[in-house]
Amino acid sequence: MQVVDRTTVAASVSWSDALSAARRAFRALGDGTVDQPDQFEMRPDRGGELHIKGAYLRGSAVLCFKVATGGFPGADPTGFTVVLDAATGAPRWLLADDGLLTEMRTAAAGALATATLARPDARRLLVVGAGGQARAQIHAHLEALPHLQVTVWGRDRARTAALAADVGAEPADDFSAAVAASDIVVTATSSRTPLIQAAWVRPGTHLTAVGSDTPGKQELAADLLARAEVVVCDNVELAAHAGELQHGNRDVRDRAVTLGEVLTDRRSGRTANEQITVADLCGLGAQNATIAELVVARLLADADSRRAGTARPPSR
Repeated sequence: MQVVDRTTVAASVSWSDALSAARRAFRALGDGTVDQPDQFEMRPDRGGELHIKGAYLRGSAVLCFKVATGGFPGADPTGFTVVLDAATGAPRWLLADDGLLTEMRTAAAGALATATLARPDARRLLVVGAGGQARAQIHAHLEALPHLQVTVWGRDRARTAALAADVGAEPADDFSAAVAASDIVVTATSSRTPLIQAAWVRPGTHLTAVGSDTPGKQELAADLLARAEVVVCDNVELAAHAGELQHGNRDVRDRAVTLGEVLTDRRSGRTANEQITVADLCGLGAQNATIAELVVARLLADADSRRAGTARPPSR
């Protein structure tokens, strides 16, 4: 098994690549051509979370699973991806990326959902959060929608100001006013109490929530879900267990559709500019599989180039 370090992985994948991988994953999910088991999750009593997710896209030469940890006191999120030969089950690559691919595939899914569901004239993006995923969401959204004007709000003022300065965004002081002024709101926090209230949200706003991935987390108020005309999940069953949908009523759950269904035209997303739309994303193994496949393909292509005496420039 070949071990690939974070630096090499990072050089093999760009934000454009991540968006392409996300689109491939969700279209395959919509087409029903993915074998994807339920996720494994663990929450030790001393703090932190462990997630294992995997998938196989039918016809692929490989199958993949990732291990990700986060929320451990005093430790940064980390993880790795294992890529196995689909014909033999033998492990071929260990992508020791320290959670980079999970960070990128999560952000790419958020940007894909926003690009799919936001109004065509949406310009003002508010990102809620000041950590690594908030930063990744900004990069992915600007790759997908480069015309966006970005504002950032976080509970830690110093971290928020630093992030805003680093990515060329504006820091927001008044949270509710920032939400009300935005066309798109992206939440990327580990909150267990609702942050976005229904009364703050104007008609026509799109919200992408990526922080809730275990029972008990919540970024959007339950009455906001009820008010939204369109609710789109990566997986409805998973979202009802671990996402924002766990806090929604039966009506919200019954009318929720998947991003894969929308992308493959099996279900509708936004149908009117005045609708409030919500994307509730917990993260799926198919996303890990497609981005890992892309990295492996690049690694193999680079090896071929070296043998042929040519070289490919880094992806980023």
